[in-house]
Amino acid sequence: MRLAVALALLAAATGAAAATGPNPITQPPLDGCARNPAALLQGLAPPLVYVNRSAQPHALTGVVAAVAPTADLDIAVTPDSASAFLLAAGAESIQAARDAATVPSFAWPEPGDRVQLSGSWVWNCTKWKPAGERTELHPFRTLWEQRAAAPASPWGETEGDLFVSTDSTQAGVVADCALQPSYATCLATQPQWQDVSGTYRFVLPAPPRPQGAGALRVRIVDRGSSGGPPPTVALRAGAAVVTMTLATAPGAQLAVAEQVFLGWTKVPSTELPQHLHLSFRSPLEPTTCDVAGIWGTCSTGRPIDVYLPRGTPWRLAVYTPSATIMHRFASPVASLGLHQDRSRGFAVTYVVTRVNDALKRAAAQPR
Repeated sequence: MRLAVALALLAAATGAAAATGPNPITQPPLDGCARNPAALLQGLAPPLVYVNRSAQPHALTGVVAAVAPTADLDIAVTPDSASAFLLAAGAESIQAARDAATVPSFAWPEPGDRVQLSGSWVWNCTKWKPAGERTELHPFRTLWEQRAAAPASPWGETEGDLFVSTDSTQAGVVADCALQPSYATCLATQPQWQDVSGTYRFVLPAPPRPQGAGALRVRIVDRGSSGGPPPTVALRAGAAVVTMTLATAPGAQLAVAEQVFLGWTKVPSTELPQHLHLSFRSPLEPTTCDVAGIWGTCSTGRPIDVYLPRGTPWRLAVYTPSATIMHRFASPVASLGLHQDRSRGFAVTYVVTRVNDALKRAAAQPR
């Protein structure tokens, strides 16, 4: 199958009126959900089945409502009206999911980011009470996320992160095998591969032009792409337009991992984002965390630097085995100092300091 995706995120919010989604009570059993806990536990029934028993990939655009990094990277997306038909009737958001180990952390979004994804539209057959199963995009095979401010950029750029993979993960194998006469037999032989052939187009808007800044400039950073041509980037009408055409033979492995940064030259030092340095005193063991969109591990001896627009709210989220610890700040300045949290039975202690290096960054910015 071929996948053609040509959606500009700038225009995604102006889609057609939302269509009625599939019925979560009556349709999942028709599509293959067994609603049999014993069969699910024994691996005799599929935990994921295609909606309408169709393996055709679907595109989803919307805004990230929540992110839960567990064994899977679960992204709750509030869809634009053009994608609302993917929701099961009665749902307000749809889960886009993929084995977390297969998604590079630079491409993990945070709440509020705009995203465009494509992937397998499935029912999650493991959860059908009390109001029926819910639809998911699982696994997603392409992800484009748009950040209004690049937290790792010293120069106040916007950021677009692109991830594409032919690896269907075990979730894709399960959904494919649910279409076969013998589900259990298929699991042993089904290749872990999915087609990502097609033409893609993404749009990254420029940040507001700071007073005294020069011209727009775009830069692209390869974060481990392999097996395919690189995307092309062009400046058009105050935005970076990213295009890419992929053609994959059955079984051929391909991965796209790219970051696109769009900003202005000659930004005065007074207009650059504020540089914060986070130093952790606890936890002692590496723990997954999200620092204003920079995902990684937080622990003693692992400092994190982040660049934030002046006066902009930001958050720190620490994902412990038992709870999520969330700290929200009204601005970079409001977050300075020592912070301690033992409210959830898990100690998190860190210090936020401001690094006064704006003059140095202004002199080093790309031309």
